[in-house]
Amino acid sequence: MFRRAASAAVAASLCVVCLATAKHRLVRSEHRHQRGEELSRALPLPPGGQGVFVAFLSAAKNVEKRRQVRRQCIPSLKDHGIPYKFFVGRPDRPAGSPTSQGAPASEQEVQAAGELRREDQEHHDLYVVPYLDHYVDLSDKTTALFGFGLDEGYDLIAKVDDDACPAAATLKALVGNVTENLALYAGLYPWQGTEYLSQKGVTGERVPYFSGSCYALSRKLAAIVFRESNLDTELFQDYGTNAEDNNMGHWYNHAQSKYRNDTRVKFLRRTERSLCEYWKAK
Repeated sequence: MFRRAASAAVAASLCVVCLATAKHRLVRSEHRHQRGEELSRALPLPPGGQGVFVAFLSAAKNVEKRRQVRRQCIPSLKDHGIPYKFFVGRPDRPAGSPTSQGAPASEQEVQAAGELRREDQEHHDLYVVPYLDHYVDLSDKTTALFGFGLDEGYDLIAKVDDDACPAAATLKALVGNVTENLALYAGLYPWQGTEYLSQKGVTGERVPYFSGSCYALSRKLAAIVFRESNLDTELFQDYGTNAEDNNMGHWYNHAQSKYRNDTRVKFLRRTERSLCEYWKAK
């Protein structure tokens, strides 16, 4: 009887220890989760101070458009000391090309790759992203170009289609007002997100956004969207559309919601009618 009582006492003690250990592990797990959230929000931005950067969203086949942009837009950017690059996807393989493991590139792909190499050797202004030039991949290309701007330390990153011309003076004025904690989303043409059925995401949510032809993000906003919120940004399939400009409206709203209780970060959505000139490259 004494042995049974002793065994029961030991079992009870072990149970208490187990419960205490489990509770300690839970607290540590919750602490790690909370600490992870704090670290995510407190991650230092890439070194800034590099001013404005213009990222032209282009495609491998848009050779003539890039030629016109260089002729009509780039001189003004250079006069204002604004660097730029054309972001293009990898050449797409034609329909019917073999896709088995080890299949060589098609003659069309080889030719397109060679033309891009020669173009960059002449102009030194191409940046190839690891995505095909498909419309449905524009959100991925957009993520890549803003990531490039962040890594290079730019304070204002303008995303411009290769059939538009950014206003250098306007960009310089904008970046002059950018502060470390300003989450700026500026664009040329605003949509309310209620104009067309195609603007509705899979959840039915509609958001205001700027036309993808020309808009700019401050370094703070780009860091929140494309660094801190990487998972949410990349998995836009469960809330957004295949239109990168529409998705940018979602990303801005998500960033604003994430920092709703942080008064240090100022969010600003601003229509800037002079951000780009109205002309189309032919």
